[in-house]
Amino acid sequence: MAFLIDDRFLFQIYGEGMFEIVNDKFIHISGTKNIPDVVSVVPSSDDNFYYFCSKGEVFKGNPSKRVVKIEMPEFIGLINQVIPLSDGTLAAGTQNNGLFILDKELNIIKHFTKNEGLSDRTVKALYEDDCHNLWVALNNGIDYLELSLPLTLINDDVGLEGTGYAAQAFKNDVYLGTNNGLFIQEDEYSELAKTYYKLLPGSEGQVYNFSVVGDELLLNHNRGSFQITNNKLIQFHDIGSWEFIETGNPDVIIGGNYQGMSFFNKKNNTWFKSGSIPDFTESSRILEYENDSTLWMTHGSKGAYRLILDENLNLKRKIEHFGIADGFPSNLMITVYSLNGKLIFTSERGIFNFNNGSNSFVPNEFFNKWLGKNHVSAIASGSNNVFYIQDQKFGRLSQENFGTYKIQTNLFRHINEFINDDLPNISIIDDNNVLIGAKEGFILYKPNKKYFIRKDFNVILKSVEIQASSDSIKKYNPTYIENSKFQKQQSFTFNYAAPYFDGYQYVQYSYRLLPLEAQWSNWSNSASKEYTYLPAGDYRFEVKAINIYGKESPVKTLSFIVVNPWYISNYAIAFYIIIIFIVIALILIFQKKKYVEENIQISKKSEKALKIKSEEINQLSLNSKMEIDRLNNEKLRSELNLKNDQLTTITLHHMNTNEFIQDIRKKIDLFIN
Repeated sequence: MAFLIDDRFLFQIYGEGMFEIVNDKFIHISGTKNIPDVVSVVPSSDDNFYYFCSKGEVFKGNPSKRVVKIEMPEFIGLINQVIPLSDGTLAAGTQNNGLFILDKELNIIKHFTKNEGLSDRTVKALYEDDCHNLWVALNNGIDYLELSLPLTLINDDVGLEGTGYAAQAFKNDVYLGTNNGLFIQEDEYSELAKTYYKLLPGSEGQVYNFSVVGDELLLNHNRGSFQITNNKLIQFHDIGSWEFIETGNPDVIIGGNYQGMSFFNKKNNTWFKSGSIPDFTESSRILEYENDSTLWMTHGSKGAYRLILDENLNLKRKIEHFGIADGFPSNLMITVYSLNGKLIFTSERGIFNFNNGSNSFVPNEFFNKWLGKNHVSAIASGSNNVFYIQDQKFGRLSQENFGTYKIQTNLFRHINEFINDDLPNISIIDDNNVLIGAKEGFILYKPNKKYFIRKDFNVILKSVEIQASSDSIKKYNPTYIENSKFQKQQSFTFNYAAPYFDGYQYVQYSYRLLPLEAQWSNWSNSASKEYTYLPAGDYRFEVKAINIYGKESPVKTLSFIVVNPWYISNYAIAFYIIIIFIVIALILIFQKKKYVEENIQISKKSEKALKIKSEEINQLSLNSKMEIDRLNNEKLRSELNLKNDQLTTITLHHMNTNEFIQDIRKKIDLFIN
């Protein structure tokens, strides 16, 4: 096997050892004859080489020095490949035990194996990309490790179980508290435990906080309060505990717990409860001093409380309550923090300061300007940086120059989904180690670690799927269909991607189809877009991407033409029009001929009808004349009869008159006689 190390070419001849080509000559590297099968050669920190062998042996040397064997832990097992990483460390892939990250002295820094950072334990090959992240070829696929990021999950992969609630650096040790208990860091990597952290016996349960009191570390736990001495727990109170703060007396501390605030005195190096704040039983989770005599306590649903204490820690006046009537938008989500020796109060809407002159709260102009008024659930400061969690998203506000600040949020999109959403917490261990409580363990953020962001960011069109009316789907290379023509009844599906693997799961896309869509679509994780039943016309599909850091890619375009089917093409339409005109003309001719024939028939029928009518009229006229004559004759007979009747009547009347006259004459004659 051959190896190219910088400008030096090395190779191994089985049974002969390692050789280097110098001036076209094979130069044997002394002491390498008995080195077994070498799988990787990497430079060491002192101008030597490390020779990694397949069975796990490691040798060190160079052509001018004697080769020596380096002892390595046996559990590393068979080695398949070792490569140097850009940060000076080494990545070693093994056959049965996953991946090891080694420092320059071959000490183990990290270990990844199946279900502990990798999806398989057999590492076949390794590759570090331009972003200084590691690609790991496995038996069952490829894993991608974002080693360059200044963010690391500390969870059950390294022995830390549960949701992270508190972290504290104390006397060169780091203590981590979860809802499963208190965990301490192992001194060195252990083959048997294979963990970096172990649970401190007796701490099982919910850890809320650590309190540093003088040269002691106290544990605030749901089961009470504990002293941590030589990594052993000594319980001194059995009420759920939130926090301890010092007083002017080194032997007296104040503790916030489920039932209010209590005083604890120290005797014989042991703390014991000596009293409580009178008439106050509110759960007291957050405590901060404004000055030597003024103590603030905030409650998540009831507001803020101010205690004024005298030199004997007695209340000088009644405890004051502040809420919506004193400047806060509501009584909810109010928390007091000390940033660089000054108190701020976060709320449901915005950050506030206490104004002693008006005895009320006023908006903090600086933080409300830079962070806005959305709820800040945790905030901490250190070394010109303010770290905060807002709307379940981590952020960093840093001072670049005097009066100039910068907000960084995009980087932390890698971890936002992991942040503890119960009691978010930020613990600054030192300038280069910030621990953030996570749903599973903690997130370690190294603010000073330089990380590489690849600047070239492009989106590509992978393929275009075209579905014909027959339901068959064909996939085309986009270059094939550039400016091509397609029939109207087809549908188009555009598939695209942005080959940017740093935070690849957060890459989003926006598209539009001109001239159909003038506006860009909303950003979406979907990497395809389908259009159906497009009308005929010239189109240009445009797509762009945005990465985790908010950078947009150049727009990728693809032009194509949708044409009507042949049966509704322009020529077809012209043909259809001609046919229509011919049909109309034929119809008109036929109608005209039919009209003439019908007119002739109508004329003949009319003449015949007129003749019949004439005959009927003549007959009717004759009949009418005969009828008239008959009627005239009957009329004359009637008149004659009437005259005869009248004459008869007159005759009878005269006769009667004559008889009457005769009768009168007779009577007169009789009377006279």
